[in-house]
This record gives sequence, C-alpha cells and structure tokens, in this order.
Amino acid sequence: MAQINNVADRVITGSFCDINTLKSIPFTKKALIISDCEGYEKQLFTQQDVSFLVNCDLLIEIHDFIDPSISSTLRKCFSDTHSINVIESISHVIKANCSYCYEELQDYGLLDRRRLLSEGRPTMMKWFYLKPSL
Repeated sequence: MAQINNVADRVITGSFCDINTLKSIPFTKKALIISDCEGYEKQLFTQQDVSFLVNCDLLIEIHDFIDPSISSTLRKCFSDTHSINVIESISHVIKANCSYCYEELQDYGLLDRRRLLSEGRPTMMKWFYLKPSL
C-alpha cells in the first residue's frame, strides 16, 4: 500500500518494538504510529518515555482483557500531550446482522456469519486514537 501511494520511503514496519526501538525512529515534524502489541502497550508507552511523541498521532489497540489497567494508564500517560478519541469495535452479532453486508456472506445464515466474522477475542476491542493537543 505504501508503494502504491509513493510513500514507502517514509513507512517503517517491524515486529517487536521496545522503547529504544521507538526512540531510534527518525521522526520528522509529524508521524503516525500504529500499535497492536497484545498487551505490551502499557510497557511501551510510559509517562517518563513518551515526551518525544508530542507531535505524533497514535492509533493504539487497547488490550484491557489482558491487563484491565492499560486504558487508565495510557490515558494518564498522554493526558498532558494528546487528546484521546476512543474507537470501539462492533459486536459480532451486529456484524452478522448485515452491518457487514458483503456479497460473499449472502449465502450464509446468521450463526455462520457470526462465526465467520468473529475474531475469537474474549471481549469487544477498542483503540485509542491520540492526536497532539499542542
């Protein structure tokens, strides 16, 4: 996708990322960080280490089912520098009831559509979209 949009030279992807890896990325004036780290977000984004992200937008998947304190910890961590918009996932029942009306699903019954659209998560997911507030 980055190649199609002629921005591949500005996109960095990777697997494991700790705070040192994040700090080594040569951010310019503005950046977007997309994080899905299965509960590690509480260790990755800490109050003492995120000051260098003050100009970055962040989209962080929140895994409160792994550690219920992740949301509150991240809210506190970014409260002085970012505004937080919470994006919540759609329940599998709503998806199956034609919220996701894809042609490929038309031949399936409601229970099969629910199984097909389920992520197998123990709870509904949410993401924090953080925008710099300065």
